[in-house]
Amino acid sequence: MTHIFNNKFNSENNISDANISKEDNDKYQNNQNNKEQTNSENIEKSNKYNGFSKNNHNGYQENEFIPRANSNGNNVSTRFITKPEDKSEFASPQRIIEVVFHNNKKELYYLPEEIEIHFNDWVVVETENGVDIANVSLIGNYAFRKFEITKQTPVYSIKHKASSKEIERQELNIQEAKEITKSVQELADRLNINIKITGAEWQLDHHKLTVYFLSPHRVDFRELVRELARNYKSRIELRQITHRESAKLISNAIGICGRQICCSSFLTHIKPISVEHAKVQQLSTNVTKLSGYCGRLKCCLLYEHELYCKESDRFPKMGSILHIDNTEYKLIKFDIFKDYLTFYSEKARRFKNYNLDEVNQFIENNLIVQPSDHSECKMLGVYDDEDLEQLNKIID
Repeated sequence: MTHIFNNKFNSENNISDANISKEDNDKYQNNQNNKEQTNSENIEKSNKYNGFSKNNHNGYQENEFIPRANSNGNNVSTRFITKPEDKSEFASPQRIIEVVFHNNKKELYYLPEEIEIHFNDWVVVETENGVDIANVSLIGNYAFRKFEITKQTPVYSIKHKASSKEIERQELNIQEAKEITKSVQELADRLNINIKITGAEWQLDHHKLTVYFLSPHRVDFRELVRELARNYKSRIELRQITHRESAKLISNAIGICGRQICCSSFLTHIKPISVEHAKVQQLSTNVTKLSGYCGRLKCCLLYEHELYCKESDRFPKMGSILHIDNTEYKLIKFDIFKDYLTFYSEKARRFKNYNLDEVNQFIENNLIVQPSDHSECKMLGVYDDEDLEQLNKIID
C-alpha cells in the first residue's frame, strides 16, 4: 500500500519513482518551496488580521490588525495599530516619570525632551492598544528610583500634554463607563453568567473597553464578549479581579487611620494576609475592626508583622504557666512596647501583671513552664474555634 500511495503521489506531480532526472528534481523542489512560501504568507496574513503576529500569539510583534464589526457581527473594516517603542534604555532621572490611570494603575513612562510637564498634569500616553490619558504622580529622582527598583519593561513614551478637549473627553468616558457597568451586569444576568461587574473603563481613543468583574470561580463569558463587541464596536477585555483589587478602584476611600486606603494610594503588589498576621499582634477578634473596604483582612496587618515576630523572642511563649502563691497563672498577653506581661488564673479568677525583668527572674528560679510545641511567631494569639471560623471568612 505504501508503494502504491507513493506512486500515486508522484504521478500527480509528473515524477517517476524509477528514474528522476536532475532537472526534473530541481523543478519539483522549486515547486514545493513556492507552495510552502505561499502557505506561510497566507497563514501570517490570517494571524495578523485576527490580532496576532506570526511569532507571538499572546501580544504584538510588529503591528496589529484588529477587525471591526457591524451590527450584524460581520467584519467591515480593519484598524491598524503600530506597536510602541520601548524607551527603557534611555531612562534617566530627567526622562522618567510615573503616571496613574483612572483605575489607579501606576506605570512609568519616558518623557521626551521637547515636552515639559509638572506634577499632577494630565498627559496622553502610548499603550499597546492605542493611546490613553493619565495623571502625573511622580517626577525626577523619585520616579527614577522606582524604575531602578521595579526594573519595569517596556517603558513607553509620553505623547503630549493633554489638551482641555482630551480631559473633557476623559470625563465623558468616565460617566459613560458607569452606565456601561450597569448594562453589562444586566446582560450577564440575562445570559445566566454568575459574575458581579464592579466597573468598566474606556481607553481615551475608544480602541479598548475593559470590564472588571468578581467571581469565585472561572466562568465561560465568550458569549458575553461577543455581545459587547457587537454593541460597542471595540476591543473588549473582561478582567477578573480580587476583592482587594476591587477596593483599589475606589480612589478616594479613607481608612480608620484617617488616610487614603493603602491599596489605592501606594501599594502596587498586595501580599496574601492570613489569620496568623492578626494572632501574632494579639489583636481583637472583632471582624469589623480587622476587615477593610474589600471585606478582607486589612493590608496594614502586614506592616508590623516582622517586628512582632522578632520582638516575641524576648518573651516567654504564649500559654506559659507561672507557679506562684500556690496558684497557676497562664500567660495570655504581653506588650512588646511597654515590656509588660499579663497572667490569668482561672481557679483564682485573678489577673497578675509583671514587667519583663520580673518574669525573667521567675524563669531563672524555674517558676515558669513554657509550652514545648511552640514555634516562632505561632500561638501568640489565643482564639477559640468560633473566632477562627469568623476570621477565616475574610482571609485571602
